[in-house]
Amino acid sequence: MRVDYRLVDFNGLYADNVIADLSREELKEALEKVPCCTTNEDGTKFGDPLNLVIVGNFSDVAGSFVQRGWVPAEETYQRPYGKR
Repeated sequence: MRVDYRLVDFNGLYADNVIADLSREELKEALEKVPCCTTNEDGTKFGDPLNLVIVGNFSDVAGSFVQRGWVPAEETYQRPYGKR
């Protein structure tokens, strides 16, 4: 199976200056500042969730997803992700 995540150049996906090396506590504090959901125009009602954060190495995370029934998507793109 040619899975799409193998097309991603994870090392080149983000510039070094936008990657932060945080402790658990710093990560928790940073995530608490991120909006949880969309809102209506005046910000008085919450809508759909915006963010999903998964912490772990690829093997552990992928294994957990597979155990819950996740199936990797097959390759559909001609150009790898992360190519600039």
